[in-house]
Amino acid sequence: MKKHYITIFTAITGIAISIFALTDDTFHLMWNSYFDSLKNDWKQNGLVTNFRSIKHPHGTIMVAEREAMGLFGNGNHCDFFVGQIRTYTGTNKDLKLAYSALADPLQIRFIDDPEMKIFEGIPFGNLADWGIDITFLETHKIYVVWDFMNLPPNGDIRCH
Repeated sequence: MKKHYITIFTAITGIAISIFALTDDTFHLMWNSYFDSLKNDWKQNGLVTNFRSIKHPHGTIMVAEREAMGLFGNGNHCDFFVGQIRTYTGTNKDLKLAYSALADPLQIRFIDDPEMKIFEGIPFGNLADWGIDITFLETHKIYVVWDFMNLPPNGDIRCH
């Protein structure tokens, strides 16, 4: 009979330890995921802050701005994006030169080219996503300029 009590006690102890270990692992997973999310928010905010501090070329005016963070497409990584659509009066060559001269060069695409009206590989893939009517192109020269980072997701569930 004593042996039976020892077996029951051992089983209950094993279950208790398993529940504690599972709870502890779950707690650590949730805790780490929470802090990884905060770290990625901090990275996105830094990207946006740096982007907004850029002195854009003379003769350009911001029309729309968008930012996003998460997994764009497939894989196991975290994408960070910030961009603006801007009007301009200068030449394409002058704008490319101005943005390439920055310490951290930005990517730029001109929207006057019909095949570039839908952006591949970045969020906000068409002008409607930016809140811009296609007829805006009839009276304005516009371009999109953006910065983009691709980093490991760590435990951020938004990036898996």
